[in-house]
Order: sequence, then C-alpha cells, then structure tokens
Amino acid sequence: MATWQDSNTVVIWLAVVLLLLILMIGALLFFTQIYIKRKVSDANSLTEIKLQHQKKILVNSIEAQEKERARVAIDIHDGLIFELSMLSLLINQPNKEEESRLLLKNCTTLARQISHDLTPPLIESCHLNEILDGLLDQIVSHTTSFFQTGLTEMSFDTSFKLNIVRIIQEFLNNTIKHAEAKSISLHIRTSANLLAIKYNEDGKGFEQKELSEGLGQRNTAMRIDLLNGRYKLKTNLGKGVQYTILIPILQSNEQNKIRNRR
Repeated sequence: MATWQDSNTVVIWLAVVLLLLILMIGALLFFTQIYIKRKVSDANSLTEIKLQHQKKILVNSIEAQEKERARVAIDIHDGLIFELSMLSLLINQPNKEEESRLLLKNCTTLARQISHDLTPPLIESCHLNEILDGLLDQIVSHTTSFFQTGLTEMSFDTSFKLNIVRIIQEFLNNTIKHAEAKSISLHIRTSANLLAIKYNEDGKGFEQKELSEGLGQRNTAMRIDLLNGRYKLKTNLGKGVQYTILIPILQSNEQNKIRNRR
C-alpha cells in the first residue's frame, strides 16, 4: 500500500483541505463584509453630500427671496413713494397741472416696472423668446440686440421661463450697475433637447480670479443648477463679459409643443 493511501495520511489531507476551505470561506466573508461596509459608507457619504447640497440651495433660495423683497422695498420707497410725495405737494397748487400730470405718469411707469420685475406680464402665455426680447427692449441706457435660432416657438412651463428670466435680469443688473458697457447682446438657441444661451456685454470686464461669489452670482448658479444646467463665464480686463449657459430640455408631450418656424 502506498504511503498516501494510508488512512492516517488521508485523514491529514482531508483535514488540510477542510482547513483551507474554511480559511477561504472566512477570507471571502471578511472581504465581503469590508466591501459591504465600504458601499454603505459611500452611500451614506453621497446622501450627506446631497443633503448638504439641498440645504445650500434652500439657503440661497431664501437669500434670493430676501434680496428681491429688499430691492422691491427700495424701489417703492425711493422711487414710487418719492414721486407720490411730490405729486401730493403739487396737486393743490395753482398752475401746476402739467407738472402733476407728468409726475402721475412717472408714478404709473414706476408701478408698472415694479410689477413687471415681480412677475413678468403674460409669462404664462408668451413664448420665452418674446419675454426675453421684451426684457431687452426696456433697457434704454445701452444698445441691445436679441437673436434666436433653432426652434423659435417652443413652449415651456411657467417656472422654467421665470428662472430663465431671473437669470437674464441678474446679468442685466450687473451690466447696468458695474460694467460701464455700451452694448448688450443676447442669443438663445433652442433644439429639441437643449436650450443654449449666450450673453455678451462690452464693458470693462474683470480678472476671473477676482470674482467673488456674491449673492447675485450664487443666485444665478442656484437657478442654473435647479434647471440641471451648466454655465461658463469668460471675461478679462477690458474684454467685457460673456456667459454661456446650457440647459437640458425635458421632453413632455403635454408641456412642450414644438412649432418649427426656421
């Protein structure tokens, strides 16, 4: 009988094989447990990141609302109330009818402008290109131009249009207040699944490293993020400012009715 056929040797080999199997199973269970713990940890980290991101969006949204309320309050106090006070002084004075009519017209214009800023008129029924074109038409201090290419009459829901309008309003406010620009151009291109926006102004520009993410910048980034979009800022001293925004369009037969007028 060969040595390996000896019963004691067979028992030893079986014991060794069994021990190796136990070790392999133990190692497999150990590494599986580590893998599961890592996956759970990654999932928890991702959940925490999402929660922090949502919290940041909420905080920015609240700040944006407070900023808008403060701006409207200033417009009413410094603009409309001042004009009404002057009107109250003139209305009972003799030979002041013309001045009174002019002040009343100014009050009406200011009230209409404040109302327009709060919610653009006919935003539910108008196409996005019509709203943006009208927005630029209100700018009398700069030369403005508006272009649209692609699908020229694409219907979006009111929330989508309002976010786009607020983004462009923020750009216009920054240009008027800080850029010392002469001209502004806005170009939008709409396809079946993407809205592209390019905003240009020829102002003094700035070094991008000097860009401080103020409330307006955060609000813009927040709105673009809410629309699942992305944007790129291009500027330099003396080179003006250019924003390029790409926003995906969610397809919906009920919300998007495309009429192509190329």
